[in-house]
Amino acid sequence: MTKKPANRARTARGFSVVELVVVLCIILVLSAIAIPSLQSSMRTYRIGSAASSFSALLQRARFEAIRRNTPITVRTQVVAGDTVVYIDLKGNNAFDPTDPAVTQTSDIQFVAGGGSVPDPSTTGYPAAVSPPGSITFGVRGTVNYPGAQTDYISYLGNPAGPNLFYGAVTVSQMGQIKAWTAPAGGGWHVR
Repeated sequence: MTKKPANRARTARGFSVVELVVVLCIILVLSAIAIPSLQSSMRTYRIGSAASSFSALLQRARFEAIRRNTPITVRTQVVAGDTVVYIDLKGNNAFDPTDPAVTQTSDIQFVAGGGSVPDPSTTGYPAAVSPPGSITFGVRGTVNYPGAQTDYISYLGNPAGPNLFYGAVTVSQMGQIKAWTAPAGGGWHVR
């Protein structure tokens, strides 16, 4: 009868401290490898999502201009360090709480072209320029340009950190709007 408790003690054995330390080290090494990749993937997703949201806002402004039969302007304004892009429905040059808007957080902002930002020629709009701060859609859904007509391109990236990925939104002379994504130094792809 004394043999059964001794056998139970042998089979109910746990992990040793060395085994636990080895497992924890393996988990730490795998985490150190996976976390930067995960952060990069999240930043890529967020920039692409910001480009899609901005594109959708421009599409809505274009449709509102056609529906209301009046020019509609999309403007930007900085609010608490974040850039708010809004449709100025009242035409009062001010952001109103009822205006449709998209907020670009401080880590994803509009950035200037050049440097590691991919060349706009891969979008099919080689002469595209950054918009002058606002874009106005006319009653036919085309863009009302202040001066010579051209295609517009707005770049999105991380202004404070290393940019490995960019987003862009193009607006053609006829009002066609597309969202794009690209790796730094690579070519643009429609989102």
